[in-house]
Amino acid sequence: LQAITYTVNDAGSGADSNLNDNTCSTATPANGTSCTLRAAIQEANNKTGPHTIKFAAAITRIQLSASLTQIIAAVTLDGTNPGNTQSGGRVEIDGSGIQGCLDLRDVTTALNPNGAEGSTVKNLVVRRCGGDGISLSGNGYTITGNRIGTNVGATSASSDADAHVGAGISVSGSAPIPATLPTLASLIATLPQGYAGVGPLQAALQAALSVITTPTLISGNVVSGNRGNGIWIFGQGTVNTIIAGNIVGLSQNGLSAVPNGRGPGGASNRAGIRVSGTAYGNFIGPGNIVSGNLGEPREGVTYLYRGIATRAFERRFSLADHVKVVGATLADGVLQVDLERELPEAMKPRRIAVESKPGSGTKMIEGKKVVEAK
Repeated sequence: LQAITYTVNDAGSGADSNLNDNTCSTATPANGTSCTLRAAIQEANNKTGPHTIKFAAAITRIQLSASLTQIIAAVTLDGTNPGNTQSGGRVEIDGSGIQGCLDLRDVTTALNPNGAEGSTVKNLVVRRCGGDGISLSGNGYTITGNRIGTNVGATSASSDADAHVGAGISVSGSAPIPATLPTLASLIATLPQGYAGVGPLQAALQAALSVITTPTLISGNVVSGNRGNGIWIFGQGTVNTIIAGNIVGLSQNGLSAVPNGRGPGGASNRAGIRVSGTAYGNFIGPGNIVSGNLGEPREGVTYLYRGIATRAFERRFSLADHVKVVGATLADGVLQVDLERELPEAMKPRRIAVESKPGSGTKMIEGKKVVEAK
């Protein structure tokens, strides 16, 4: 069976009762009201993908009492639930601080030779997991629209009540390094000088690196409050990962620091976005807002452009006396402030003409006698 849609209608953590009956159910005999997320993943793994896993309207939160099964088939895991307004229309997955959450693997099986590669995870709140919030092994994934490591509203995060033990998202690719790598020199010979040039550069690099592997796209997520790195890319086979349009280390509105890197591990575990090891050909940008984290990446990262987000923000300046702000513009992440210096009339320099009178002599004083020089 292929392209099956499983609807999670049970917020429990029970396992599927029978993988051979083509029914997602923890009950024996199977019924239509006991499909847990864990059971749906098990059923999907046992069939040739791709599949879709979605959630019934009544399911707004799943608190795990057992770790979720690794995902080893291509699935679209869609947490969209418009009725859950507190989370912005997303289903919440709560790992209870000790349980494993979403672990997608490129494990080769007879039914799914590429494992979970090509899967999509979207519109979920993933918090309090015993390891990483979302762990990816392989290539070709799409992770979008999620809140990872924060409270459901993505306004804050408690190290105990919301944060994952590990990273928010970890990516470890498995693409073999080809004998001849794509030629990228001409693409990066002249780096963009403004925001408008970053998008085209990303598209060009992505196309060039696609001869090695299908890109992994991580976009539109809030990844904040995790004890480990926000997003961690590592491993020799990790290539063509595009990280764009995410908020990392801040609240949903971008106004409050919600730092990643609050757990143990030192500087290597403190970054908003970290690229380490022998990962290569990965692109961070455009549109990420990375701030508030307890450390910043040091390995393998070159910033092409940094700008201010197009959202409410506050900037304070100390101005010299008699200087006033006459205007401000924000374009492509660059804030331009127009200043004008206006001195009071009494402080403005004046030019005074010095006149001399014809025929007037100069008077000199010698002792007590005044002598007029002719």
